[in-house]
Amino acid sequence: MASSTVLTLSQFTVSTPTAGVNSLALNYKSPLNSFVHFRTDKMMKMRITASQTFTYTAAQTSDDVTVTVSAPVAVVSNVYNAPNYALSAIGWWTGSSGTPKLVQATNVSGDEITFAVNDTTSTSATLLVYYLLGAGNYSWVVNVPLATGTAQATIHTGSIEDVNEMDQISSDGALYFPQQLILPENYSLSLYVLAPVAVNMAQNSTTTTPNTLATLSIPTDQGTMIQLLSKLPDIKQTMNATLLGLR
Repeated sequence: MASSTVLTLSQFTVSTPTAGVNSLALNYKSPLNSFVHFRTDKMMKMRITASQTFTYTAAQTSDDVTVTVSAPVAVVSNVYNAPNYALSAIGWWTGSSGTPKLVQATNVSGDEITFAVNDTTSTSATLLVYYLLGAGNYSWVVNVPLATGTAQATIHTGSIEDVNEMDQISSDGALYFPQQLILPENYSLSLYVLAPVAVNMAQNSTTTTPNTLATLSIPTDQGTMIQLLSKLPDIKQTMNATLLGLR
């Protein structure tokens, strides 16, 4: 029997896309002797982020610091349409202590973000900013293994801003995987992005400055190829005909 589970960002291989070029951000390959069925009837989550570092050589005159990032910032609203700036950007402030401190975003306007750093004594500091990108497009692409190499099929293209502005926790702002999809062994699913800045989806969870905004979780059913082929013996031929027919 297939088991229900959630495919998370940590299971994808992260790449660094090039600004202004449609390029690979994430890739997941179905393991040998296994299949993954992506569900469209259960809510998924996805936040696409960028990052930027700012350097300061003098003490701040205010507890708040406003930075201008290189692309618009997506503002997350809840069902009452109230902005939640803490979900749109986070900052890691490293002052004279040398220890990064998480600082909250208190306002977002276009490409400007205000952080409550509460440090007016450090004469040398850096601020690492992670933010939800508010520009560009993303695409889900399936990589189909063939005898002559690999073919690609784009199954969905969408707006990064539209996805990042969703609350993704209620039926009014729900996000679902765009298409019923079964990945047999050796097939892979890729996320491509075309954005004005380089997307950064690395969570850096083992560092002192993790990117807690970058998110991806997709509900799936997973099982063995023996289980899949016992029910759908022609699954690879069917998938190839369906996917490559979309090109």
